[in-house]
Amino acid sequence: MTDVARGSGSGVGPGASGDPQPPAGYVRYSSRSGFTAPWEPLWRKETNLDVTILAVRLDRRHCNSRGTAHGGLITALADNAMSLACEQAAHPAEPVGQIRAATVNLSADFLATSHIGQWLSWTAATDRVGRSLIFAHCTVSADDTITATVSGIYRPMTAAP
Repeated sequence: MTDVARGSGSGVGPGASGDPQPPAGYVRYSSRSGFTAPWEPLWRKETNLDVTILAVRLDRRHCNSRGTAHGGLITALADNAMSLACEQAAHPAEPVGQIRAATVNLSADFLATSHIGQWLSWTAATDRVGRSLIFAHCTVSADDTITATVSGIYRPMTAAP
């Protein structure tokens, strides 16, 4: 498994659990919809055309009543990351935001919990780009521990004017 597939970092230095700064290579990210605004700041790491990495420093806004990352946060940001990966893979020459990928199916397996202060990252990539559907997967990691795996099917669409 590559470092990109495992998650965001080594667990030490900038970006380590509790450090307010993101690891090197991350830039602020704002979703095109307002849905994720309450969870900001979100971060995105530039990698290559078919891998997207989103991340957040986990705090109370992201958690359920037990103080662990809420499943809704995990699946929503996995969906967002996979959609971005699909858009880039389907139309690499198009500017970001010109193409959309609508979710057809989403499936999540929750493997471990993540806690306040941890660096939670979503690493998404495409598996297959077809004529009308794109298949993708996402690995969710808290620091260096994989906490969830998510798969999705997407339909590429032209963005509304």
